Amino acid sequence: VDIPQVVLLTNVDASCQLVGKDLKKVYRSRYIKQQIERFSQILGIPINRILPVKNYSKKTSLNDDIDVLALTALLQILRFANGHLVNLKQMEYKK
Repeated sequence: VDIPQVVLLTNVDASCQLVGKDLKKVYRSRYIKQQIERFSQILGIPINRILPVKNYSKKTSLNDDIDVLALTALLQILRFANGHLVNLKQMEYKK
């Protein structure tokens, strides 16, 4: 049984000037999209499992935009995990 893999693409703000200015544009950035596609090909992981996030490396206070990206990634991870557990349970019932 394959355990779903997820990749967190970190430092998106440092790698793209558009996103560096406005983190809300992370899903509109062509550069970030290209990076996600590149990592998908290199790692063999579906595009929807490569999740962009920004680190709190130098921040001392919370930021809603950073939190939204992190929580969105966490939500996706939980969905993948839940789906995997449902599949395992269904396989058990079939035995």
